[in-house]
Amino acid sequence: MTEAQSVAMLEAINEIYKVAEEKSCEIRYRLVVSRVYYLVFLTARDKYRVTDETSDVHGETWRKARSLLSILAKEHYNALWGYRRTADYRLTEASTTNGSWADTARYAVKKAQWLCDQIKRS
Repeated sequence: MTEAQSVAMLEAINEIYKVAEEKSCEIRYRLVVSRVYYLVFLTARDKYRVTDETSDVHGETWRKARSLLSILAKEHYNALWGYRRTADYRLTEASTTNGSWADTARYAVKKAQWLCDQIKRS
């Protein structure tokens, strides 16, 4: 993913987030969480030159990332991964880690922006 693609993807995520906020829309909040996870994944995959095209591409990417990132970055990744799993697989707002889909989406965007910067610097 080029820097321009990364910026464009983050801009699109922020637009979805703004609409979610305006309409208090659970589905858009969930979409934001999922998309920021993939923004971080694609940033890491390309930064660490993972070319695996099998179903284990996520595993290989994160094994490389974990060996190069700080403890705090690893914690942010784990939190973001958990947010994405919740957004994709849990049906109730009560199952969110942060109490609401709005809060989860807001935290996910902040963590993803920070994490992408850490990956680019590693």
